[in-house]
Amino acid sequence: HGQKDQNGNLSLAGKYETILFSRNLPNPKPQTLIFSSDILRAYETADIIAGTAGFFNQQIRETDLLSENPFTDERISELGLTGGKWLLCAEASNDMPSIAAFAGKIAQFLYEIESLDERDLSIIGVSHVPPIMAFLGFVIAYDENKSGIDQDIKKRLHEIYGGGFPKPLEGFGLLIAGDKKTLTVKNEEYDVNSDLLNRLKERFDLELGRKTRI
Repeated sequence: HGQKDQNGNLSLAGKYETILFSRNLPNPKPQTLIFSSDILRAYETADIIAGTAGFFNQQIRETDLLSENPFTDERISELGLTGGKWLLCAEASNDMPSIAAFAGKIAQFLYEIESLDERDLSIIGVSHVPPIMAFLGFVIAYDENKSGIDQDIKKRLHEIYGGGFPKPLEGFGLLIAGDKKTLTVKNEEYDVNSDLLNRLKERFDLELGRKTRI
């Protein structure tokens, strides 16, 4: 989503950068679906993208799978997990799920959009930095035969995201072609293994299982 103001809503600067971002989106396929986190600033961002990119009649579908809850800035500060410490929460606690279950929200989202019947389809999803960082961290860890995010990967994630929480709106892409999935972040490509997605989805189901679908 775009920059937020002190109240957590989309700021004027955030609205402006979202318009600029939308104008540079690649040409969509014949049918485009737009999904958004159920947090207001993400929905506002999705709404601007829909209007600017010409999807005026497109209904935005809200889903908590794209939400940053419970790893919000406020909650991270309350628990003393600033500076990226939240990325190292390998085990669930009474306060927070494991970081694998949190990353599993994105894995579950990918699983569900793959199950859609439509073909020749483009999907735009508006999320937040924390779930995307967590998911990318596990993609990197899997590629390096690590069990999860460690100090080295945490450092690299902060380098990729300019300290962890960048102000400019930035996009990432996921190309799904048959069984092959490729994640692109800041012009770097990462293979997304189906085994990893299944593992993250299992952790999600165990700790954050939900009854509704997107």
